[in-house]
Amino acid sequence: PLLMEILAQEQWPESFHDLVEEGEELFFIDFLMRYAEKLSGKSRQAIAELAQPYLPQLAARATSGDAEQRARAILTLSTLAPQAYESEIVAALDDESPLVCMLATRSLADNQATQYTSQILDKTTRFRAWSQNYLISTLVSLARENPEILRNHLTESHRPEWIRLIILKALTELNDWQAMPLAVEFLNMDEDRELQAAALQFISRLGHDGLLDLIRTKCHAKDFVIRLNAVKALAQLGNQNDHKLLEEL
Repeated sequence: PLLMEILAQEQWPESFHDLVEEGEELFFIDFLMRYAEKLSGKSRQAIAELAQPYLPQLAARATSGDAEQRARAILTLSTLAPQAYESEIVAALDDESPLVCMLATRSLADNQATQYTSQILDKTTRFRAWSQNYLISTLVSLARENPEILRNHLTESHRPEWIRLIILKALTELNDWQAMPLAVEFLNMDEDRELQAAALQFISRLGHDGLLDLIRTKCHAKDFVIRLNAVKALAQLGNQNDHKLLEEL
């Protein structure tokens, strides 16, 4: 009840701090997290302010605790004070635990800390076995306000093909039409099948009829994955002249 009164600005936060005894600080933060994850706006900010005096103790757990404790610390810091503890979150990118590293990655992405894009992409190689859709959504969150930051990394030759794949899929979700020349380039280079399929998906969503000849060519590709995605693109952008080709396919 006291917490509800504080959120309603009927009580001062200090009245709650007086109830937290020595040794109960981390339990108190866990208690606040139950509410913080469900609230937004001023109510969430009020929860964050209540937790603030005890966060340094939690931050120490980000490096000194076991893997589960470190993960919980990073999750909590990213929820309650992502800017104030950004350095600790960035440091967690190098944590030996993949879960801790991913939580740090997601925190930076959700807070659109694009200055760490290169580091995030470097660490993403640890998560190849993870859900591709989750990795794509992470990059979408990171670059939502500035797709160019991802586009600039798409042509880096040292990036594994599967990393470039999720970058291109993220740019598709972001409707970044300025990446169109890169998608066309991937098709013309006849590279990795999944990358070509992703390029066709991009073109299907954002392309124009000036690309129809290239799409028609890909409808005859030896690889059925490429042909399949070419047909999907043709269904979106084609015209009556493509009826015969579609019948053959």
